[in-house]
Amino acid sequence: MRGLPTDDPTLKPRQYRTFDYLKACDKDDLSSVDRSGCLADVVKKLRVTLRSELQRQAADDAEAEAQDPAGGKTGLERAQILKRNNARTQKAWDAYFKAACDAVAEKWEISGGNGGAIATGQCMVRMLVQRINEVRG
Repeated sequence: MRGLPTDDPTLKPRQYRTFDYLKACDKDDLSSVDRSGCLADVVKKLRVTLRSELQRQAADDAEAEAQDPAGGKTGLERAQILKRNNARTQKAWDAYFKAACDAVAEKWEISGGNGGAIATGQCMVRMLVQRINEVRG
């Protein structure tokens, strides 16, 4: 699992690594039900972390309001633009996240296999870690 595409070398040592989150649920002694439950717990924690990082980003962007005019915009205008762009970006990412991981689930469903919940959970972990790293970067 090392070298996953969400491992961003530019963020070391601050980055979240996908491997660190997936390994907790990749134990041979876990049943499929336990493994998917473990992944669901990891996803919940990562969602909280993402929400926290987005709030930090919003607070950082709000600081633009107090800055001197630049680029033909007042600090308030720049802060509003940053807020609008971040909201739009997050909305698009949410749609992509849902579509990508739903596609993983559907692939397993139409193949008749079991393990779709695990694959979907792994997809969610990978994408959440990637997004957290993007927002932090």
